[in-house]
Amino acid sequence: AEKCGFFVSIGHTLHEDLSKHNQWLTEALLVVECWYVDGQKAPDIHAVPPSQHPCREEAIIAVAVNAKRTRKSLAVQPFTRDEHRQLVWSEVKCAAYNTSTIEEPMWEGLLDLIFHPA
Repeated sequence: AEKCGFFVSIGHTLHEDLSKHNQWLTEALLVVECWYVDGQKAPDIHAVPPSQHPCREEAIIAVAVNAKRTRKSLAVQPFTRDEHRQLVWSEVKCAAYNTSTIEEPMWEGLLDLIFHPA
């Protein structure tokens, strides 16, 4: 709930600041590094937080959405690290690019909250 409030607040602040200059936010992109647990490989994925799950992987997750929330993109890119701590990319686990949310309804996430009406 706290993160939801942050994203709504960010959206309101951006809307207020941009509208003063007759500008509008048309799309948003969120890129995070996080822990990822593959639900098809790991048992009881909700038993513990991803950061504590024995089957966790590191991943880069990118989510994009347009202001009307009619188009979305999502990519989950897991990775490991070699002996020199350099990233080694694994197979992409999830990828949906520029998908119509009207034809194929998708999840609603934190990024959608940026565009909630004031």
